[in-house]
Amino acid sequence: MLLLVAPEHADFGEALAAELETRVGPCTASSLPAHVYDEAGPSSSFVVAGLGTDCVDEADFRRRRVAFVGGVGPLRDAVALRAAACACFVAVDPTGGGEDADALASRATRALARRRHALGRARQASRWGVVVAGAGRIAESARAARACDALIRETGRASYVIAVGPITPAKLANFAELEALCIVGADVETLETFGREVAVPLVAASELAVCLDRSRWLPEDAPFYSCDLADLAIDSEDHDSDDAPDFDLAAGQFERPR
Repeated sequence: MLLLVAPEHADFGEALAAELETRVGPCTASSLPAHVYDEAGPSSSFVVAGLGTDCVDEADFRRRRVAFVGGVGPLRDAVALRAAACACFVAVDPTGGGEDADALASRATRALARRRHALGRARQASRWGVVVAGAGRIAESARAARACDALIRETGRASYVIAVGPITPAKLANFAELEALCIVGADVETLETFGREVAVPLVAASELAVCLDRSRWLPEDAPFYSCDLADLAIDSEDHDSDDAPDFDLAAGQFERPR
């Protein structure tokens, strides 16, 4: 069994894992971000929603019974979708409440259906915007944005990289000529919330390859569903941009790549 613990309940997670081990067999808990987990444990960890784990690979992870310890929020939603293909997934809120496995599975199924619908709409787009959101590690976000931009251009579509800082529906509405937006650094909650207020489909960087028919939807041997930059389903090499300028909304002008 694998416990994925929200950081605010880190102390509770270790105690719960020790108690469960006497009842259900081997049980491990993780509340550490991947880079911290690597320093404290194995040199190479398997990452789930940003948390390091002792799983060997995707197949090992799917065989586990997974429990999320923490309240309702973006982290729980990300874990629920990521663990949707596991043997069992439950969520426990130490402050009270929670949902059973069937309710969580139903919620995850509906969320995946909404994401697939958004990807289907985005597949029809010919003019894309790659939005570098104010989320995640800046260096990784910039690198992923360049890779996304290059991949879109390789398919013959138009692509524009846009730096807007923290995103809002009002900012995204300034680019009405674009038919789809790839939000680098966005989690599922951001895509779902802003997707209701923005006319064009919003996709995560890890979903882009599906929209461009470069990857299968929910492949059996790859992460089931993830918005983690580490799980990008695209060639994330550091592509140098050509001489096309990028528009910086903060500066209010086009900027040539440095």
